[in-house]
Amino acid sequence: GQGQTVKAALQAFIGTTFAAIFESLVLGAAAGVKGETMFEVFGSSGVSSPLFKGCSKLIMERKFKDTGSQIATMYKDLGITMNMAKENGAAMFATAAAYELFRSGISLFPDEDNWSIVKLLEQIAGTEVTW
Repeated sequence: GQGQTVKAALQAFIGTTFAAIFESLVLGAAAGVKGETMFEVFGSSGVSSPLFKGCSKLIMERKFKDTGSQIATMYKDLGITMNMAKENGAAMFATAAAYELFRSGISLFPDEDNWSIVKLLEQIAGTEVTW
């Protein structure tokens, strides 16, 4: 019913938001910006949210396991979203990219939480997001 549809749409929103948070924090860190600065600026801007604050805090504190948001669940949910999009002819460019990012993340960190994907991006950029 509509509950499953709304959940799939919400997961697209959350998954793409996670990807944006991960990428923006890694970009800033790679360019030499302190995590604390990004947390304060992003957290007081129009994109501030409990999702951003909670996620970025866990990343900067390097807590990637047992935080209650396992990568396997998000990967599964984004798969459901992508299947629903295909069935309904909806283009999901950003969600498809987030799904592929989570696919890579789950292959490297199958027992960790969503935030662990930032470690993949950090490895590529040769940086680490910390306070």
